[in-house]
Order: sequence, then structure tokens, then C-alpha cells
Amino acid sequence: MPPLAIVARPGLDADTVKALRQALVDPELEGIEALRSLGEGVSFQVIEDREFDAARAVVELVERGCLPCNETP
Repeated sequence: MPPLAIVARPGLDADTVKALRQALVDPELEGIEALRSLGEGVSFQVIEDREFDAARAVVELVERGCLPCNETP
């Protein structure tokens, strides 16, 4: 799972999603320079929603009290 995710809200029009995806995943020169300002090696890739299933499972376990949260060793 990526350390940072940018997601489109449900219902966002397809043209906007396509433009954002293009700008982040396959940017033109100006966009490449903007991404460099975020740090060396920063890039984005398209992933599927299912790739967040493991994180959702952990959140569910914490919410049910099955995993300790905010404890220091």
C-alpha cells in the first residue's frame, strides 16, 4: 500500500478524474518539475481500490477492540 494516496470522490466527473490521473501519473514537463518540488523520487501510480482491503481490515480490528492502539512498549 502506498504511503500517500490521492483519491477521487464518488461522483466526480470522468473528465476531471482523467485529467488528474494524467497530471499525476504521466505528467508533461511542467508537471514533472512540480512533482520534483515534493521531493526526490516522488511519483504516483494507479492502484485499484482492493489494494486498501488490508488496511480496512486492520481498522476494523482496531475499532472492534481486537488490536491495541496507541500503546507504547
